[in-house]
Amino acid sequence: MGVPHFDRGAMMRRPMTPQELEDLMSRKTYVIELKAEFEDETRHEALQKILRRAARQIYTSAMLLNDKERVKPQIALHSEDFFAGTEQLTIKEPEDEPTE
Repeated sequence: MGVPHFDRGAMMRRPMTPQELEDLMSRKTYVIELKAEFEDETRHEALQKILRRAARQIYTSAMLLNDKERVKPQIALHSEDFFAGTEQLTIKEPEDEPTE
């Protein structure tokens, strides 16, 4: 199951009416932020697995609640490290990814 990502370019292909823009745009964004520090790196990996599972559950629930056919819920998961910067995370488990 692929998760749709927001495509800003798709909105700019032709001028939209105000009603079309209103229908396409989400009015609310919800943010859950968790900060955690562990000495053992495997605990960060375990937490990422837990967060992926929670993100999938949240996304599925949002899809079930969705009552606008043209506006699909969107989800983003990322981690920020003071030294390494921001890393975009997929909500799929790494073992779910197809191997080449």
